[in-house]
Amino acid sequence: MGGRHGPVPPVSTGEVATLPAELRDRMRAAVVRGDGGAVLLVIAALEVGGPDLAPLASGLRRLAESYEYDRLIQLLGDDASEERP
Repeated sequence: MGGRHGPVPPVSTGEVATLPAELRDRMRAAVVRGDGGAVLLVIAALEVGGPDLAPLASGLRRLAESYEYDRLIQLLGDDASEERP
């Protein structure tokens, strides 16, 4: 159960590193807070960013929809450990 349109290629840290720092930062903050809606909004911004970003956006969306937040944090970098009130 759970086949969308076909297999989504895995996302690499290198691919995520090519994203603008602001988008990575926003996504990281949303993941740390467990705000799935905000994560998907960032991914939606990637989807309209052009065809080159489509595979990356699909991979990230699949991780987000599967609640693979630990994996997303790994891909985004561990800056989230700066979580101090």
